[in-house]
Amino acid sequence: VLIAKTASESSRVKLAIAPDGTYFIAWRAKLNPYKGSYDSVRDVMISASSDRGVTWSTPVKVHDDRFKASRCPEITHGIGVDSKGRLHVAWYTGTSARPGIYYAVSADRGNTFSAPFPLLTDGWVPYADVKLAVDGSDHVWVTYEDRRDDRADQMVLAEIDPQGNPARLGQWPGRAPDIAAKAGAVMLVWTGAKGEIQTLQAALK
Repeated sequence: VLIAKTASESSRVKLAIAPDGTYFIAWRAKLNPYKGSYDSVRDVMISASSDRGVTWSTPVKVHDDRFKASRCPEITHGIGVDSKGRLHVAWYTGTSARPGIYYAVSADRGNTFSAPFPLLTDGWVPYADVKLAVDGSDHVWVTYEDRRDDRADQMVLAEIDPQGNPARLGQWPGRAPDIAAKAGAVMLVWTGAKGEIQTLQAALK
């Protein structure tokens, strides 16, 4: 089944399934709507299916970042669905106006999204992998790389509670993090500077 023809060259594709059976797919697109622009726009798109993947909605941008790059960044973004069917997305953008890591949520099956909330911004934010998981209590967990320090990459853990309040919980030396969550617990895993695989587990009160 063809969903879209806009995928960027090195785009990662993410899949999430809502409690009602709705499928969501996210990818980084290659778009160039601006005449005279050499670099393509590399924004994150969402499409949904309510019939088990037979048909898919018209792709929608999570946000109109207008992130332009001559080559597609080889980085991941994160999506997840909570018990109410809300779609949560976290991603990196290298737009010159506001580079960083952002989070947004959709309450209407990916048709529209909230204004992006910045989890990390600076005048310069290098490309970064981003992962997201939703636990059984509708807490959203986001982990991402912070490569601004040339001495050592850091990976960061943040939480967004069911009311939408974000909190940065900590950071550790490492790269390529991933995360999994369920009711009452979350596990973070990453690669250390010397190739060691490390994990962090948290029990929620």
